[in-house]
Amino acid sequence: MFVAPVLLIGAAPPHDAATKGDLRCFIALTVLADNDDPEIKQAASAGTLYFLGRLDGRTPALDIEAAVAAETTVMTDAAIRSLLKSCGDTLTRRGDYLIATGKALEKRGK
Repeated sequence: MFVAPVLLIGAAPPHDAATKGDLRCFIALTVLADNDDPEIKQAASAGTLYFLGRLDGRTPALDIEAAVAAETTVMTDAAIRSLLKSCGDTLTRRGDYLIATGKALEKRGK
């Protein structure tokens, strides 16, 4: 289930907690995007784009390749399973918000 750790030539710069959290969600969902189930694969792909957008918005100069390479050396399968739950919960909350917003706008005639 887990991608093999990548050999590092140099260390990635330290990240704040929010960036690290989004990076870890991005990694976990990337792993899940290899799933054989098309629905899971689609949901995971959409999730990776969501977390990539958060990373780009907060830290546009982030070297994603170096950051992922550094983080995957310390992530375990158990951590990824846990992240899939918490990151999935985040995606569900944001999806629910979008649905509620759409309904509110529809009521306003927009």
